Amino acid sequence: MDTTVVIAALGFVSTLVAAGLVAHWQRVTSREARLFDARVRAYTECLTALFEYERATYDRVKARLTRPETEREVERQLAYRLNGSASASVAGLTLMTASDSLRQRADAARSAIGDMNQAHDNDDLRQKRTSIRSDLALLADEARAELEH
Repeated sequence: MDTTVVIAALGFVSTLVAAGLVAHWQRVTSREARLFDARVRAYTECLTALFEYERATYDRVKARLTRPETEREVERQLAYRLNGSASASVAGLTLMTASDSLRQRADAARSAIGDMNQAHDNDDLRQKRTSIRSDLALLADEARAELEH
C-alpha cells in the first residue's frame, strides 16, 4: 500500500510539474510571437513612412523647380508633416531593434530625404532620388534579414 501511494503521489506531482512547464512555454512562445509581430509592424511602418516622406519631398522639390512660391504651400506642408511621421517611425523602429546598423541606416535615409530639398535642378533631384531609393531598398533588405534571425 505504501508503494502505491508513493507512485500515485509521484504521478500527481509529475502531472502538475508537466502542466506548469507547458503553461510556461506557451507564455514564452506567445510573448515571442507578439514581439515578432510588433517588430514586423514597426519595420513596415518605418519603411512606409520613409517612402511617403520621400515621395512628398520629391513633389515639393519638383514644385519648387517648376512653379512659383505661391503655388507650393500644399507640398511644403505635406512634406513637413510626413517628415514628422518618418521621424516618429524611426524612433519606433529604434525601440524594436537591437541592430545599431538598422537604426543608423533608417536615420540616414530620413536625413538624405530631407537633403533632397537642396537639389539645384531636375537632374540633381533625379540623382538624389535614385540614391535614396537604393538606400531604402538596402534598409528593407536589412530589416528582412533581421527578422529572419
